[in-house]
Amino acid sequence: MTKIIRYPVLHHCLKFCRTVTPDAFVGIIDVGVRHGTDFLMDVFPDAFHYLFEPVVDCYPKIHEVYTKRSIKYSLFELALTNVTQQLYLHQYSSDGSGRITHSEVKHHPVSDSATIHSVVPIKGVRLDNVLFEPLLNPLSYMVKLDVDGIEELIIEGGENIIRNASYVVLEASVVRGNVLTRLQIMAAHGFRLFDICDNAYYFNQLSCMDLVFVNEKLRSKEIKLRPWEYAKWKVLWEKWQQGYPELAKQPLPNVF
Repeated sequence: MTKIIRYPVLHHCLKFCRTVTPDAFVGIIDVGVRHGTDFLMDVFPDAFHYLFEPVVDCYPKIHEVYTKRSIKYSLFELALTNVTQQLYLHQYSSDGSGRITHSEVKHHPVSDSATIHSVVPIKGVRLDNVLFEPLLNPLSYMVKLDVDGIEELIIEGGENIIRNASYVVLEASVVRGNVLTRLQIMAAHGFRLFDICDNAYYFNQLSCMDLVFVNEKLRSKEIKLRPWEYAKWKVLWEKWQQGYPELAKQPLPNVF
């Protein structure tokens, strides 16, 4: 019988990281919080959350959710990019319901999409220019980026913050073709891929996933983040997990 150690979901991944490196999560920089990031609130309820969200309609819900859960936070009502300038928030209704399903920040207004709900001018700033209170010490905070396509620009405008983070969670899209690019960018900033979590499928085909990166400086300090060295290069089969045989036996649904 196969022993399941954990599943490839962000809850499990970050709970493990917190257990091994508890001092790496004093602060949580959450870029693209929308109405609240459940996995970050669940795993780090006692950390200080720095929330970035440009969609005005989300603010009442954000305040309600974080206050109700007694989580300490600051909400930055702005968009992040690589330079300080005016940007345009494009809000979409992609499911035909008329409600906003997602948003995207662009440098110029575009209105030729049938799914656009509204276009709103907003202030764009660099992450490195943001004043964080309480102050953040190197390797004491993680960064999560989920902003529908401009993550590279945010990283470019926040290289100091990114390089000093303990972990970074970065969404990558097969559809947008940015998986390899984001792996390369994070490697260039001193990070190693730690996990691939929460794969999302559309019509049974991989669409996007969350990439979890660990700072090489933190990894070098903690041998538990180097499992082969920790095990003295021996294979301990009781610690090894490969696949999910019981899930593979489930019937495959016909989605077409």
